Amino acid sequence: MSPDLDMSLLYRMMRELVELRAHPNPASTQNFEGLVDKARFERHDDWHRYLSRHLDFLEQAGFIQIKARLDEDRAGIRLTLAGQTFVQPALAELGRQPLMPEVVKSIEEQIHALTQPQQEKETLLFKLRAAVAKQMPDLIVKLAVEIGVRLAKGGQ
Repeated sequence: MSPDLDMSLLYRMMRELVELRAHPNPASTQNFEGLVDKARFERHDDWHRYLSRHLDFLEQAGFIQIKARLDEDRAGIRLTLAGQTFVQPALAELGRQPLMPEVVKSIEEQIHALTQPQQEKETLLFKLRAAVAKQMPDLIVKLAVEIGVRLAKGGQ
């Protein structure tokens, strides 16, 4: 048995907790048993400890809170604030100034710093603003990388 934690299992456990939020009772170790391929393990104790290590990791990372521990079983498992943000990233901006305007402003400043002709700068600015207006984060990232490469080449 590998001592490593399975990132895929950690993600599936967090997704399972999202589904369990609607239930009145908090989650327990049993809710996650179906996520583990038990055939990989020789004994019940092995896969159970494997599952418990993943729960311990999620707790230590601050994503879940475990109310009770009964040997290898865990009970009263709930998402913490960090866990809620993990499964619903839009919550990260709640109560904070939105990040996107600051990102756009920074990219625009980098465009203005380029030593290219004004027409090329304005073309990049147009592409950036169009991507923002159409909410196309992949294009915004592509433009940011392109500008970074140009700046690294001396602004050309």
